[in-house]
Amino acid sequence: MIRPIQVAMIGVGCISGIYLKNITGLFRDIRLLGVCDLIRERAETAQKEYQIPKLYETMYDAFADPEVDIILNLTRPYEHFAVTKAALEAGKHVYSEKPLGASLAEGQALKALAEERGLLLGGAPDTFLGAGIQTCRKLIEDGYIGIPIGSAAFMICRGHERWHPDPDFYYQYGGGPMIDMGPYYLTAMVNLMGPIRRVNAATRRTFAQRMITISPLAGTPIDVNVSTYIAGTVEYASGALGTLFTTFDVYYPSQARFEVYGSEGTLLVPDPNTFGGPVCLYRPESKEVRELPLVFGELPWTRPGGHGQCPSGWPPRSGRLYPDLPCTGSHRRLRNLRQDRRVGRTGLLFSVHPLGANEKSHRTRHTGLNQTPDGNSIS
Repeated sequence: MIRPIQVAMIGVGCISGIYLKNITGLFRDIRLLGVCDLIRERAETAQKEYQIPKLYETMYDAFADPEVDIILNLTRPYEHFAVTKAALEAGKHVYSEKPLGASLAEGQALKALAEERGLLLGGAPDTFLGAGIQTCRKLIEDGYIGIPIGSAAFMICRGHERWHPDPDFYYQYGGGPMIDMGPYYLTAMVNLMGPIRRVNAATRRTFAQRMITISPLAGTPIDVNVSTYIAGTVEYASGALGTLFTTFDVYYPSQARFEVYGSEGTLLVPDPNTFGGPVCLYRPESKEVRELPLVFGELPWTRPGGHGQCPSGWPPRSGRLYPDLPCTGSHRRLRNLRQDRRVGRTGLLFSVHPLGANEKSHRTRHTGLNQTPDGNSIS
């Protein structure tokens, strides 16, 4: 029997709960060996609740543990670079929450260090590997919207101080809506539309201070040191254009909106902060928006009749996925993920199989460590 990959978690904050739940209860090929946090009580609580073998006094104890294969970096964004760098220098593979670094220079330095040491370096978001985004990619590549000509993505909310118990870091170096939530959208944009060759943007810091509105720090002001309203445009290598807008400043009835426009139709992409659907297509001849089944089948936790529910025998083993829909021919600029097996090795944990009865389908769908039972992910 192959030994499970041994993981040490550094940082047991708000995001850690879903990782703890999924690593210990959903995946069989990895094992959470130990945890560490600056606030020892957090680590002790996690150790007791999830029956984790080891509790490390410092992160350096985890780095020095010969049983540890991968360091899972769940620290605050501005700490990601230092923690990941130290882990790589200690000879450990690393998987980090987003962002990989708080700046381009930090990310490039970590990439160079990992390559120099022959180590694997991966990071969130991995939601683009889920059935929702991959269904959209298949629709685009097979020509169901014609030639892709543009995209538009929006992440709109009033700020995390309304729900997060300790949100100060969202408004400091390494924070802000683009670095916090933008990676989900930008990663999906590139996966669906191809490389980006030019970027333009305008930004503003709307409020100099924010007020925490929930316990235990309700009434505490936060000094804002990052841009919180960011409007950008991108030019893809294909010549298509895209818009990406992220903000922590706006009241809006829904948070996410993501669309891809083609010469023959429009694709409504699901929230890229999730792994599932819905995926909707508008073609002018149908005069209606149609929700489509996901390419990679039904997730084990899909609610009856809910998003991601697929009919029996889906997907078909041959022929077109949606034979009743008009298709203008293939526009493949990117190889299908299922045909490019290198993609499964660009991240450390992408190939881990979840527990479940339907073994055959596990090879063709991705579930993430930060995914909730209803297919959502936690930022």
